[in-house]
Amino acid sequence: MSHSHPMPEGAGGRALALADRALLAVETACAALAGLVIFVLMFAGVLEIIGRGVFNAPIYGHLDMVELTMISYTVLCVSYCWRKAAHVRMDLLLRRLSGRGRWVAELLATGLALYFVTLILPGTWQYFLNAW
Repeated sequence: MSHSHPMPEGAGGRALALADRALLAVETACAALAGLVIFVLMFAGVLEIIGRGVFNAPIYGHLDMVELTMISYTVLCVSYCWRKAAHVRMDLLLRRLSGRGRWVAELLATGLALYFVTLILPGTWQYFLNAW
């Protein structure tokens, strides 16, 4: 486990460590499943492009398939990414900072993400209602 702090001693600490390992296994399996979904979706996209361009035979429902699977490959890997602090946000600059500067940059990045999510929320809600 890649924790920055040691696990507590005693039965509770061992139970927590065991639960953490079990959760990591679930998170890893879900992230692998999300990767598989993305691979299949990209393969279907290539087939759709070839079918449309070469054979004039597109895969009907391809866009629906993309929309239906989108939730799977976004939600399945969130917990794993959160644990690893990877690809949840752009962190090329943040990794170079330390101390108070990093905390300020993290706060700013989180605030901007919240702002932009709040901006697109009405549009996505309307899109959902139209699809419903």
